[in-house]
Amino acid sequence: MISVGEKLKMLRHNKHVTQAKVCKQIGISVQSLSRYENDQAEPDMSVLCSLANYYCVDINYLYNYSENQREINDYKMVNGDSNLLSKYHTCSKDLQRLIKKLVDESYKIEIERSMRKQHEIARELVVCEDEN
Repeated sequence: MISVGEKLKMLRHNKHVTQAKVCKQIGISVQSLSRYENDQAEPDMSVLCSLANYYCVDINYLYNYSENQREINDYKMVNGDSNLLSKYHTCSKDLQRLIKKLVDESYKIEIERSMRKQHEIARELVVCEDEN
């Protein structure tokens, strides 16, 4: 099984970037990244999230929970996303399930609102066409 450090090093080489460039982008020292890549230290969750985001991979891939690299190009972490994700991963499994349920339900509500708004606009268009 490939270690997190080996995967980080492999991803960096595949992207053809230097340690210095990665470190500048995510805000860590070259010494820290070198220790991570050589399995002399383990990055904390916020750094791991930043590295996964930089390399466009799922964190599960880094930890060998998934064999699939699963690029995440559709989603870019912005602002406090990595901090929020880091906090989420420190929660108990029960709390994580509740958070997922809350997000899923909130998403459904937003979709329903959006669909209602689209139907209202469509009705207004029909009325406008009928008047013309």
